[in-house]
Amino acid sequence: MSFLYSLLLLIMPLTHIEHPEDTIFMGDLTALECMSSKGNLSAKIDGSPAVVWGHDPKDGRFFVGTKSVFNKRNPKLMKSYEDIDQNYEGALNEILTACFRWLPSRDKSIYQGDFIGFGGTNTWTPNTLTYTIPTVVSEQIVIAPHTEYVDGFAYPLHNNLSDRNGFVKFIRPEVAEGDLCELRSLIQFAHIFAKTVDFLNDDKEVALLKKELNSYIREGKEIRPEEFANSRLVWLWKFVASLKEDYMDTCKVDDELQTTLNNRSHAGEGYVKFNEHGHIKLVKRTSFSHANFNNPRFVRS
Repeated sequence: MSFLYSLLLLIMPLTHIEHPEDTIFMGDLTALECMSSKGNLSAKIDGSPAVVWGHDPKDGRFFVGTKSVFNKRNPKLMKSYEDIDQNYEGALNEILTACFRWLPSRDKSIYQGDFIGFGGTNTWTPNTLTYTIPTVVSEQIVIAPHTEYVDGFAYPLHNNLSDRNGFVKFIRPEVAEGDLCELRSLIQFAHIFAKTVDFLNDDKEVALLKKELNSYIREGKEIRPEEFANSRLVWLWKFVASLKEDYMDTCKVDDELQTTLNNRSHAGEGYVKFNEHGHIKLVKRTSFSHANFNNPRFVRS
């Protein structure tokens, strides 16, 4: 890892991670450089819920929680079984109780990961995708860690966490990055075409267009640029999305983790990439996002 890259890890906090095609609406093409430059690439695991654990810097006590630990008004850091019982019930209570009991407490760092499931099996469907590994897990819980928090800032996890034998199984597949040469030449064309596009002016316009595009994805409809008021912008959006998917097809997950969707082999949710240009998520929205949008647990009657 270069000195510059190490330095950037110290000063660049991670915020909400976007699809690269969703970052270009106001003319910012930085995501194209992120996609076409070498960097840290990790598999994105479709677990649920998100679990945060570590030691509270304010009092040194160990805690677990969901993303609600980041609530500005009422952060929910569960520091005892009584805390969990007072704030959660049902499946969330069971999961957080197990995490509080089994997650490591000696490491002073704060981590975030996705809950995959309980041990005693080798197959889990925590959310939309089903994951299978070759052998039955003897550990109590299975977690896919991905983020470490240092001094209030979030950074992608670069070091594998060691399993706690009998207690916690950590799953973090390694990813081999594909060839970038062809991608870079196509991105040059994207930059040229971008000069002919009328980009949006503010966040409200962006939100409206994203909502419209997501409705197409949710319904499984083909996105035809000519059906949109700003057709050239949507054409660029589709082109960036297609570049992303072609690039994803060249990446390989070096792990025994098998992924299926509706009983069919699936490449997985996707990847998260981080380098000096920022951070992006790489997801095939026409397949995974469509399925995720229509997952019964998220569809309201």
